[in-house]
Parts: sequence; structure tokens; C-alpha cells
Amino acid sequence: MLSLKLADLYALADYPLAKGAPNVDVYLRTATDLPAEAVAKVEQYIERLRREYGVEPKQKRGQS
Repeated sequence: MLSLKLADLYALADYPLAKGAPNVDVYLRTATDLPAEAVAKVEQYIERLRREYGVEPKQKRGQS
């Protein structure tokens, strides 16, 4: 079974999103011209902020 969010697939295919939002990496790849290295740095920064503020990542749909 693949662990894909429908919103990620829609964003990659340039379809409008009905609800939900794509993961940050998918959004940045489709909405900006940032290189992969920059996208990875943004994800690392977000993870650092989560740890700093004690925020757990939200559970992805379909995962338990």
C-alpha cells in the first residue's frame, strides 16, 4: 500500500484542491522554483520549530 496523500497527487498534477493541503515539500516543489536542497532545508526548519515548541506532527490520514 502506498502512503500518498490525495492532495499531494492533485498538487503535482496541477489540479485544484477541494480540501486539505499538500505536504510542504510537494507544495514548495509545485509553487516555487526552489531547488530540492532548499526544500529540504525548509522541512528541516519546520521540524526544528516543532521540536522547539513541543508540537507533534499531525497524523496523516489513513495512518494509525
